[in-house]
Amino acid sequence: MSNLAVMATYWNEADWIESSLKQISSIEPEFIVICEGNFDPRFNLHSNDGTKEIIDSWVNKRENALVISPVRKQKKEYLLKPHLFQTDQDSLPFKSILRLSQSILRNHLYRINQAATFAKMARLINLKMNTNKPKWLMTYDADQFYSDALINFFKKSLNKVHGFQTCALEKTFFHNFSEYTTSYEQRRWNNMPFRFEPGMTVFPTRHFSYKRGKSHIFTYKENLYETHHQYMHYKFRKSSERDYMTYNLGDRKPPEEERVSGPYEKCTKKDHNEIIQSLISNGWGKDYK
Repeated sequence: MSNLAVMATYWNEADWIESSLKQISSIEPEFIVICEGNFDPRFNLHSNDGTKEIIDSWVNKRENALVISPVRKQKKEYLLKPHLFQTDQDSLPFKSILRLSQSILRNHLYRINQAATFAKMARLINLKMNTNKPKWLMTYDADQFYSDALINFFKKSLNKVHGFQTCALEKTFFHNFSEYTTSYEQRRWNNMPFRFEPGMTVFPTRHFSYKRGKSHIFTYKENLYETHHQYMHYKFRKSSERDYMTYNLGDRKPPEEERVSGPYEKCTKKDHNEIIQSLISNGWGKDYK
């Protein structure tokens, strides 16, 4: 889709990577930047389960895609180089530098590296999509899947949106492909397209904010455009080892029990998008009860 760029992050996502890349292709973004690797410096930089090789092969076949490694620095370096969180060359207001410094001191290095990496990805997109038309960005996780109707909205109607941020109700699947809850994820703007504004800065945790006057304001809850299409977010993990590893990155914690307790609603195979239907047909996830 013209004027939409995707910023995807992957690390040891062998279960999801091929289906995830297939979905990015179906969205038809104008440009794609993939970060392959881990934001947490306590862990290996790159994947060791074949994810990296699949991404490299996929990117090498496309002129509109790049793959980068995560930015991994120490807090002291970030405090001295606040421009690492900018998406363009505009100077940062003093109040924004102060807020950014406070955020760096307060947050885990995992979150800080993540924000700096997203800023780098956005700078690359800004260079590649040199156009006077409105630009849209969307962050993207490996286990994030969108309904076919929502993808169609991205491709045909996104540029008709006047608000800053698009939203949609999320279906979260924890246990299997046939039941979901909409009570887990309340951030309806999570991984949805938002307008790429001049002077944007990325604050940990990957909060894009834009310059207004002498400081930056956070944008996720402002000027929301509500879509009626639900999208799907799958929370499957193939092994307890992968689950353990996920929640030991940075300051990440498993979700509270009340968030995953439902209520759950039933659905069938035909309710899923084509990519998930294909996974189900191939027996993926049949070991979940």
